[in-house]
Amino acid sequence: MLSTAHCVSCLEPVTVCVGDADRACPNGQSRTVPPSRIAVHPSYDRSGEPFPTGFDLGMLRLSPPVALSERVRPAAVYVGAPLPIGTSLVNVGWGENQFLKAVSYQYKYVQLLVQYKS
Repeated sequence: MLSTAHCVSCLEPVTVCVGDADRACPNGQSRTVPPSRIAVHPSYDRSGEPFPTGFDLGMLRLSPPVALSERVRPAAVYVGAPLPIGTSLVNVGWGENQFLKAVSYQYKYVQLLVQYKS
């Protein structure tokens, strides 16, 4: 599973909730799965937190593996040519709620625009 390094390198224990978009009200089809392995990009530098400057990637191997279903699907990861400035992207997850400084129970998303090319 793809995540961010800042999420998987500092939380103990790390668990993954699959099959639901609201952790406070489980739908009966969700489950929590522990990772058997966590890998953080070797160039990730957490000294820039709370806003890491790059390589903020983490990968988790789930154990047991998660079966795909109507509620559990793989996400597409773009691997093509660099995107033009102004391209709309969507970031999803259970991020920190800046107002309450707590992790959200509801799945959140934010629309972002590509600002520059590296």
